[in-house]
Amino acid sequence: MKIINYILYTLLICLAIIIEATFFSNIKLFGGMADLVLVILVSLTFFLKREDLLLAFIIAGVLMDLYIGQMIGSHILAFGIILLLINRYSKRMIRENIVIALLIIFLSSIIYYLVMGVLLLFVGKGYYVNLIFIKNALFSSIYNLLLGLIIYPLTYLIFHRINKEIQ
Repeated sequence: MKIINYILYTLLICLAIIIEATFFSNIKLFGGMADLVLVILVSLTFFLKREDLLLAFIIAGVLMDLYIGQMIGSHILAFGIILLLINRYSKRMIRENIVIALLIIFLSSIIYYLVMGVLLLFVGKGYYVNLIFIKNALFSSIYNLLLGLIIYPLTYLIFHRINKEIQ
């Protein structure tokens, strides 16, 4: 792996965290908030090699844990589970099919909130896991799906362009 990959993934995730914290924190969908980092990571799973994916997911998990700061390791765990599940079935995925990509973004969001809810129960903050949490998780997943309509095609175009230039 090149050192440039570390720098690019870190910059991309930092930029996504800044945009998520500044712009998307003010725009809610029925209480649900966008998770730009998750949508970008899931979009990248279709195009990066496994080693680069692991690196991107670890960097994103560490940066999100440092940014949020409540449950250190929670994002690394949630992103790790999502990466494991996506990689398990990634051989059957077709990059050009946006419906599959959007479905995976939606399901990844559901899994993310499920893992976070279970972690909240384990650390004794189970009172946060209620109907409002479930409603917000559902609307956040729908919001991420809508973001995926923009981010996934952009990711596809960028990687398609890069592959053309390499060949």
